[in-house]
Amino acid sequence: MKKYYGENFFTSINGIEYPVFCIEAVPFLQSSKASSIKYYDTICDYSDSHRAGFEGFEVTAHQNYKNQKWYPEYSRILDGRIRFPNRPGYMLDKIITDKNGRLLKVLVHIGTYAENVYSTHVLEYELYRAFMEYHDKDIDEPDIWQELKESMTIRNSMHKNIGSPDESGYFERMRASLLNGSGREALLGVQMLVIIFSERSKRYEVKLIERSKMVAIKPGIYQFIPSGGFEILNDSDDDEYDDLELKENLSPGCAVFREYLEELFNAPEFEGNGTGSIEERLLKDSRIITIENMLKNGKASFHFLGSVIELAGLRHELSFALIIHDKNYSKTRFIANDECKKGRVINIGIADFNNAKSIWDNLHAPSAAMWKMFTHTRLFKKLEHSERKNTSILSFLHNAYFTVKDNFTKHR
Repeated sequence: MKKYYGENFFTSINGIEYPVFCIEAVPFLQSSKASSIKYYDTICDYSDSHRAGFEGFEVTAHQNYKNQKWYPEYSRILDGRIRFPNRPGYMLDKIITDKNGRLLKVLVHIGTYAENVYSTHVLEYELYRAFMEYHDKDIDEPDIWQELKESMTIRNSMHKNIGSPDESGYFERMRASLLNGSGREALLGVQMLVIIFSERSKRYEVKLIERSKMVAIKPGIYQFIPSGGFEILNDSDDDEYDDLELKENLSPGCAVFREYLEELFNAPEFEGNGTGSIEERLLKDSRIITIENMLKNGKASFHFLGSVIELAGLRHELSFALIIHDKNYSKTRFIANDECKKGRVINIGIADFNNAKSIWDNLHAPSAAMWKMFTHTRLFKKLEHSERKNTSILSFLHNAYFTVKDNFTKHR
């Protein structure tokens, strides 16, 4: 991947290089005083060429992937394991940035999960095929590398006329290609850092999980939660979506907080049988009302960090941070879903996280990139300073206690 894309599209953090490229948000989005989980709705919008998406959704118009060359082979491998192939979601059209390359807006169109699988997940299968054929060959040999590169026809079709990493202007051309969704139906993802001040430890702690080894995707790795697809959910168990559903779901904040309830409270999915409504089920959920009240009262803060794109599958994940300052919230009981090892949510102090080698050795690449963006914010530096200060105070009190105790014992 580094030979294909070049080193500049990798994220380096904590001594590890990840095949992920970060597009950080403009500073005012990172530091905004969000008063609601819907505060960042204006980040996403339909592109002008796809406003017809509001006029309805027809499954039959989203099945051209069945005509692709690789469809028969890859579909046999998947063996019908896609649970909701026709569920629609918001696909990347284009990311708009400011003159400094920072994210301002994301333009989208509607596609289905199956379209996403057969145009982005299939890229990982194509990599696997290339690895099986060339892993015992010297890819630094120009002829062999050229042959390998030409074998990745799907990926090459998404980066036309880009050139090689050593050519002039390559970085700008490849960057523009990564920020443009043409040539693929790439479902946007959402992910969030959840950091809560703990009454017990007197520290800000980040929440993550170790994925169960029984899951099909990324078993055994560590990952920040919540994380999921930017999907469109409806109020019925059919494949028909009306204008209201297509409009009200265009909320990255609501999407990530749906995942928040599902992955931190083990809530059932928001789909079908009259339960998919954002207005009725999500925004009126008591746990979301609690978050909204804390945002309004300054006891919590909600920040948009930007987007990360993993080079293997070429899907962007809109990345957020939720910081809860109210120590009473740490008494909440969190229950991870069945994708998590032993249903356990891991809590670790933000100042300790960089030294958690066992986690970093097996951390989900988009999670690592999101953490990297978070460490660039003034908010992180403020929290880290606060935690180091608290740790020093606790250490002082701990040492003082045992000094007094030892002296008391000696004198007694």
